[in-house]
Formats: sequence, structure tokens, C-alpha cells
Amino acid sequence: MSLKKYLKAIAGTGAVSESAFYTTLATNILSSVLHYEPAFYEINKSNKAGGIPDIRLHAGDEDKTEWIVCEAKLDDADIRNEKRRQRIWKEQILARGYIRTETFYVLLCAPKTFYVCNLDGETLDGVHIEPDELLDIKTNARLSLTDENLRALLERITFEASMQRPQYELFRQGDLPGGYLTISTETIGNLQDTFDFALRHLKAYCADVFDTLKQEYREASAQLATLEKKLESVGSDAKLRRPIQANIRRLKRKGRLVLQLFEIDYPQFKHDQTYAGTEKEEHFEDIFITNTAYVALSRLFFVRICEDIGLTTRKVSHEGPSIWRRFVDHIKWRYQDLVEVAYKDVAHIYSQLFEETVFDWYGYGNGKLNDILERILYRLNAFSFQNVSRDVLGSIYQYFRPKTERKRLGEYYTSEEAVDYILKHTGIAADAQLMTKRILDPSCGSFTFGVRALAPLLQVSAHLSAENRIELVRNCLVGYDINPFSVFLAHLSLLFSTLDLYLEAKQHNANFRLPKFSIFNRNSLTYFSQFDELEGFLEDEESSGGDKNEQVDYVVGNPPFVRNERLPLEDRDALDQLFAAIKSGNTDLSAYFLYYAMKYWLKDGGTLGMVAPIGNANTEMAAQMRRYFRDYSIYQIVSLEWMAKDIFPDADIIPMLIFARKERPTQNHAITIVSGLRNKSELQLATSDANFFATHSSSINYQRWLELSPTSDWTMEVKAEDVPILEKMKKCAVLGTITKSTFAIKLGAAAKVTHAYRKERNQPQELPFLKGQHISSFHYPLLHDLTEADEVIDTSRIKQVSDASIWRDLSFYLENAGKPDETGLGCYDYKGQDLVNNNNPSDTLCCFVPNIYVTLVAAAGNPLEVCANNSVVLVIPFKYSAHVISAIINSRISRYYAFLLLRASVLLRRRAHWNPRTLKNLPLPELTDAQAKQLHLLAKEAAALSQDVQVDELDAYQQLMAQCHNTIKAGFLNLRWTGETIDRDDLPSSRVMQDQLQLGTVTISGEPEALCLLQLALLALDKEEIPAADLQNILLPQEAVDRARLAAEINGLADHLRDTKQRMEAIGEEIDEIVASGLGLTPAEHDIIRHRCQQFPLSVTVERPRYVWSPDRKRQARRIYQPGERFK
Repeated sequence: MSLKKYLKAIAGTGAVSESAFYTTLATNILSSVLHYEPAFYEINKSNKAGGIPDIRLHAGDEDKTEWIVCEAKLDDADIRNEKRRQRIWKEQILARGYIRTETFYVLLCAPKTFYVCNLDGETLDGVHIEPDELLDIKTNARLSLTDENLRALLERITFEASMQRPQYELFRQGDLPGGYLTISTETIGNLQDTFDFALRHLKAYCADVFDTLKQEYREASAQLATLEKKLESVGSDAKLRRPIQANIRRLKRKGRLVLQLFEIDYPQFKHDQTYAGTEKEEHFEDIFITNTAYVALSRLFFVRICEDIGLTTRKVSHEGPSIWRRFVDHIKWRYQDLVEVAYKDVAHIYSQLFEETVFDWYGYGNGKLNDILERILYRLNAFSFQNVSRDVLGSIYQYFRPKTERKRLGEYYTSEEAVDYILKHTGIAADAQLMTKRILDPSCGSFTFGVRALAPLLQVSAHLSAENRIELVRNCLVGYDINPFSVFLAHLSLLFSTLDLYLEAKQHNANFRLPKFSIFNRNSLTYFSQFDELEGFLEDEESSGGDKNEQVDYVVGNPPFVRNERLPLEDRDALDQLFAAIKSGNTDLSAYFLYYAMKYWLKDGGTLGMVAPIGNANTEMAAQMRRYFRDYSIYQIVSLEWMAKDIFPDADIIPMLIFARKERPTQNHAITIVSGLRNKSELQLATSDANFFATHSSSINYQRWLELSPTSDWTMEVKAEDVPILEKMKKCAVLGTITKSTFAIKLGAAAKVTHAYRKERNQPQELPFLKGQHISSFHYPLLHDLTEADEVIDTSRIKQVSDASIWRDLSFYLENAGKPDETGLGCYDYKGQDLVNNNNPSDTLCCFVPNIYVTLVAAAGNPLEVCANNSVVLVIPFKYSAHVISAIINSRISRYYAFLLLRASVLLRRRAHWNPRTLKNLPLPELTDAQAKQLHLLAKEAAALSQDVQVDELDAYQQLMAQCHNTIKAGFLNLRWTGETIDRDDLPSSRVMQDQLQLGTVTISGEPEALCLLQLALLALDKEEIPAADLQNILLPQEAVDRARLAAEINGLADHLRDTKQRMEAIGEEIDEIVASGLGLTPAEHDIIRHRCQQFPLSVTVERPRYVWSPDRKRQARRIYQPGERFK
């Protein structure tokens, strides 16, 4: 008997914890008496204060509804005493948010007490377990101690009762209490869960309907094709044609929905969706179905809000379903009909939400839709929208698209921090004349810019009536978007944000009608979409403020980051003609938006503030757009590179902010460069704190800024103190005058010339085939450094590759094999020199430079010993030795210059492309022979030191840990941490200080030896970002003596490497002094460069060249590290 086992188990509960009591309760009462299997209850043993009840019971329905929450106490008096029970209800059940949308009962229990409560805290049933009997507290009946009697007393919360779904029957009858969950920033997660539930089921239903309609379309198309063919075969005989034509008309009427959907609506949706970057057919279909579900839910949600704020009588909540049920007592009961009536009843408030759209194809449906609607309405019934603040209501649209859903659909909403920054720095937020201005977002999406611009607009119009303030919103805020669902959502979000004004206007004028906002479904780049999906959103252009010839005062937004090649072919041709003035290669659409803003949309003197890909600042595809902007006054540029993962966490494109005025720049016009902002919090600070903004901004003369870059790029990280130094360096000769830079080997799809390295099978004609990640400063791996993860290339078949680079013809290198220049000055009497074209290398070595990395690094190498693919750029010297050229490229001064002026195609994680044009445009120091010889010797020494590094700390850690058999999770060693995410770039330079390890914003404390090993273990994970919580699961040696021994071995190796690192650092300083002298830099100017390189972001780019011991180098074969051989 389970009850007796339970009583025996709880004997002596005074010494038992609450969490231990949960298991006994669940096993003996919930499972054995009330019949809940373990899969239908969840026990919380975390002892955390927030929002999670002790036990949650799930119903046996198809949703596994969380229908009961349970709070357990060890003291029976906590439940039986009225005051103590009420305190639990107030301070825990309510204050901690245990009650959610699906909750129907609350179970309060102690070892010998069970109270079943409704959501108002009223006790419905109660049982006290007395020494020899059960007491029913409602009837005072006393029953024997049996499982059957306890189950009978608690019958309403048994698993069998859950399957009867009593809450839904109460909902149908209008007797289910509602509105017990208020909406605020703290509780909005409950609403998100409801949206997720609704969308999941609506999508599944819509997907089934879509498949059915697709099959109907195939059948209808086949039948029409047959009839059309038959019609053609009978010729012009009217008598024979008439019945066939009648059949065609009949078939078209019958298939009107599927023909409209699959021949007009869906194809046009696919066409316009390409502007968001969608390419695959399954993605088009998924987005179309998803948007259909969202529109259906949005309408339901709007009806619920209108009910709660008194704009309509209740139909889908509280007593509404019961009234409707009585009304249709003699006809079939369907929620679809109730919802349709509700829609019609609120459509007068804002008709755009309920007019027919391309997303209304799913029809009235069947019993399955009826059931889905009931389950959604039941959950929405729990919420109260009566006193929701404008800010919360206006931002609810964000929760219609969960982050995971947005990522899957390729949609990225603009963060409020970025929007507020743009509103501040365009001047919108403080414009005293804003009521007379117009603001356009030409790719408005859900209209975050419009919603956030409401605050200053309503502030300056506070003295006006609600009716006039709504008219201002309509006149001042204009949005365009090609995506019909985005337009729908934009209307919805702006409507939510002005509902309080609408209610106020209705109080003063009962006949007031909310006008249509100036939000339109159109392709901004061609100005009108070829087909307007939401016909209700189009209205007379003059009355709507949509005159396409009228210019605006502000253009703001976040246009799509989509390259031209992804658009439909016919659109590409049209855009090529429209944007011929700025098109260059595969131009990003954002460049077109920036161009149109200045050319057409803005008034003279108007202001632009936009998010754009950083590629607009430094890629060839935007070169013509940058040239066009030289005639306008760009007044601020902000790089968001360092917060890219924070501000657009799911995107892989780095954004920037650009601000400009439509006016010619004056001679004294200055641009403000804002740099070094690391996260959204700092962007917010830069908006609100003038002192913080000042520390991250620098004012530079506009013309001087435009002329800084040798390649006419926009320099994003330069400061005022850099300008005279960069200008001086730019006047020097460039490296391209004495070198040739080219990409290494491009294999091509057809080439089969590489394979994995196998030491025992390697042939003489096979050379290491390096990638950019193999190359370090002054070092690259030789054949004996390779592992089986690396590749070799068969040079005897080099003609198969797409572009063999210099390996196409190695005759010069073969004729002069073994004769590298040893002077540093270059050798000019090599055999086979090209006297006609003067294409004569001055060394048999050349430089290998990674095409993609955080900064420039170079190594001198022999093309007869190694090959590389086109992730490597080769630099062939025509003056000086390759070692001298590698010293110049590796110098801090070249890295500084390249970072500020020559970065191209910037990628996430601080990486950029260092293309041949970068190397060509590096400033060339004017060297004396003595200086060139010294650079040569220093570079050779650096290469030798690098080659001598056989094992580093990470190699040693991995090999020593492989020999450690007794391990334990780091969390069990009492390591503690604060902070959330560890950035891998913070790991290499971190050091254990006493009992702490500081990794950026994360601090870890504990045993020093464990921290030493933990740092290397984190590096070994080879992840860019590591959740701090993951460190608790990292395995370390279990025994303290083993941890101390491994830490000592690794620290000893680190001490030995420290000598090498210090010498390499000294070599770098000597090289810098020579290069600085050759460029004519004064000691003061050189000091400025040193100082700047210690400032973020140069500190994590320019100052982080890759060396052979760097954790991010390509792992190469190392000799097995044996303990005690730390210095060999």
C-alpha cells in the first residue's frame, strides 16, 4: 500500500530537507496514488528563488499541459494555519510567478497535509492525515488510511481527471476565471510561451492545408491543361468550343483559391522575399506558412486586447464563448465562426488588420482548427491587457518572432539600443520642430524606428488633443517594406503604441475613427512593388502622405544586407539600370538604400541615420557609392564590429552606423569617428552619457579623413592623433614599388592534386600545401612539421589546378636553387632574369601572408619547399631579401597603418582580408644598407627562434592530460566564477594571480594549480566563445598532487618559452625602430603609435600577431612531451 509506505518514509521529517521530501511525495503519492507517471511531473531541486514551483504536474492531454503547480513544506502548520498559508500564497505562489497560462489548480502540501486550491487561493479540497485516518476538511468526514480513499478525496487532481480537460469545459461555459496574469516586462515571458504554443500548432495546421491545396492545384492545373489542349484541337467551331469553355470557367471558379494562391500570390511573395536573402524553395514555403500563422495569431491577440480595454464586448475570453454558444445553440458550434464575428466587431477600430491578404488562404478549416483555436484562446484568457504600458505594448511585436525563429527565417530586428542611438544622433530625439517634420524608414520591418520615434513626437505634442496627436503620428512617421508580413506587423506595433491615445480620443469624440498609418507594402528601390500583397494598405497617395515625389526630413532604418546576385534575374537587370551610377560588381542592396536616401528621399539639408554592413566602408562593391557620398556631409561613422555578436547575435555580417546630411560639406566640416564600443550597454551609454561618448569619439576634418585611405575606403577606427602620422606615412613610397603581391594556388573544382599527408608514403614531388592559418610571424611549417590532418600537393600535376600562381613556372627558382640572398640588400645576378620585362626577383625566397587574420603576419619561405592555397598571399621581392620584406610587414608600424587604413571585407571575430592591394599600399621605409642588413639578420633570428619552439604550453597540457587517468569535473574542485561568456581571445594573455584567473569580464577563483590547468583546458576547446557555466564540466586531474605536478611541468615550460618570447619582443622593437626611422617618424610619433596600439580595439588586433606558440595557430606535429624534458 503506497500510503503506508509514504507514512513510513516521512517518519522523522524534522531532519529531512524539502528537496528530499519531494522525491518521497512524488514516488508514493503522485505516482502510486494519483497515477502520474514520472514523465508527467517535474521536481525542482535547485532551491532557486525565482519563478519555479517545487513540483509541476502535467495533464494527460496532447499538450501535456502544466495544469497543477505544487508548493511543498515540511511543517504541516504552514499549510493548515490560515495566516501562514496566505503568506505562502502571497510571497511565493504569486510573487514568484508560479501560476502560468496553463495552471488550473495549486496543490499546497506538507507531509500530512494536502490542500487543492483554485487560482484565487480558495481551498477546494483538503486532506489531513491523522494517526489512523484521513480527514476531509470540507465535510469533516473521517476515512480509513487507504490509497483508494486518499485518491477519492483528491479525485479532481488525479491523472485521470486531467485527461477530461475540465478547464476547457469551464472555458466553454464562461465560468473560467481570466485576467489573472498581468503583462509587464517581468511577466512577458509567459506571453512569449503562449505565442510559441499558438504558432507551433497554427503552423502545423497551415502546413497541412498548404500541402492539400498544393495537390489540389496540381490536379486543377492538369485538368485545365487538358481542357486548353482540347479547346485548341477543335479549332474555331463555336459549337464544339462552347462546352469546353464552360468547363474551363467552371473549373476556374471551383479552383479559384488554389489558382490565385499558386499562380499569383505565392509566386509574388517568393519574388519579394528574395530581397531578404531567401534562396531555397523549402525556406520560401516555410516563411510563407509561418507568416500566415503569425497573421492569424496577431488578429486573435488584437481582439483580446480590445476586449480587455473595453473597445468591444467579450467574445473570445471570459464569458464570451458561453454567450456565443447559447446564440448558436441550434447550429454546429465552431470557434472559427466566433472568431470571425469577433474580427468583424473590431475591424472598425483599424480595418487594415482584417482586410483580405495573401495570408488568408488557409480558410475556415475543420475540427482540427477548432480544437487549436480553443487551446489558444484558453491560454490567452489568462492574461489581462487592461493596464499595459505603452512601452510594453509597443514592443510586444518582438515576441511574435522568437530569436530562434528569426534566425531560422533569416530575419534580424534592429535592437532598441541601435535605434535610440540613431534617433539621438540624427537629432530626431531632441527636435523641437518635430511636429513639422517627416521621418521615413524605407525598409521598416516591424517599424522599431517608428515606434521608438513616438516618444519624442508625443513629447513635443503633449499640449495637443489625442486626436491631433494621432494625426501627427500618421503625418510624421512613414514606413515602406517589401515584405507584406512586416508591413502587417508594423501597423500592429504602431497601433498598439497609440491605443491609449485612441481611447482618449474616443472619450472626447465617440465617432472618432483611427486613420490608416503611413505604412506601405512597396519595394523602396523601385518605389512600388509590382504587386501589392496587402491591398488594404494601399490608399490614395495624396491623402495618405504617400506622395512618391514628396521628400522627407529624416531617413532612418536598417536596410537588408543582401547582395544583388541573390535577387530574381529580372530585378537585377532593373536595378542595374536604376543604380548604374554606383553599381560595382555584386553590390549590396544597402548601398542602393544609402544612395536613394541622398538622391531622392531626403530634402536638401535633410538627415540620414542608418545601419549598414561595414563592407560599405571598405569593399570594392561599394566604391562608387563612397565616391558619390563625397559630395555630401557625412558627420558621424560608428563601427559596431566589436559588438556584432551582441547587437545582431544570429547574423554573420558586421554592421556600422552612418550619419549624413544632404548638403555639400564646407571646408571646415568635421566628421566624428566613434570607435571601441564593445556591447549594447556601451552603445546605450554613448546615447545617454556625453562624457562616455566623448571618450569614444574623435573629431577629424572631413576632407582630410576622406583622403586618408590609399584605396578611398572609409577609415572606421582612426583618431585625431593618428591623422598627421598616417598622412606622413602615406606620402612615402609603397611596398608595391619593389614587390609583386599575388594569391597563391587556386585549386578549382576539377583539380585532384592534393591528399592528406602520410609520412611513410610521401613522394619527392609532394610538398606541404599550406593554408593561411599555418602562417605565423616569421614562421611556417616544413614537411616534418605536418600531421595527418594536413595536406600535401603533387607538384608534378600542378597544371590541373585553376591558377598555379608562381608554381606555374618555377624555372627561376630551380635555376637558382640553394642561393637565397644572405645580404638583405637583394641579389641581382641570378640566372634566368627577365631583362625585357624587368621581372626579376631579388631573392629565391618570397613572403607568405595569411589572407584572413586579425592583423598582418608574414614568413619568408622557399617555394621549392612549400606550396600554399589561395588563403595565402605571396609577396615576391624585387629589392631587398624576403626576410627584409617580412620584417617590414611584421612590424607594428605596418600593422598599425594597415589596420587603420587598409582593412577590407571585415569578418566577425576581428578578422579582415589582407589582399594584395593591402600589401601593395603599405608604406615603404627608406633604408640604408646597414638598416636593410640589420632587418635581414633580425628576421632570420626570429625565424630560427620560432623553428626551435618544439612544444608550447598547450601541447604539453594536452599530452600530459592524455596520460592522466583519474579526472574530476572542475566544478567539483570548488572553482567559482562570475560573468557569463569567456572570449577565447582573452585566454592567451591571461595569468593566474594568487587564487584568481581574470578572463575579460569573467573572474574564476579557486586553487591556483587548477586555474592554471583550466586556462589551458579552455584554450584546448578551440571555441571562439565559451559559456562560463561550461567550465564546471571540464575534466582536470582528480588528485591535488597530480594537478600540482602538471602545473609545475607546464609552468616550467612557460618559463623557458618566456625567454624566447621576450627575445622575440625585443626583435620586434628593434625592427620597429628601423622601420620608423626609414619612414621619417619622430620618436614622439613612434610613441603615439605604441600608445595607440595599447588602446582597444588595436590592443586586440594590431597587438595580437600570431606566433608559433599562439593558441590559434594551425596545430602541427610536435614531439611527444615527456615530463622533465621541459627545456629540450
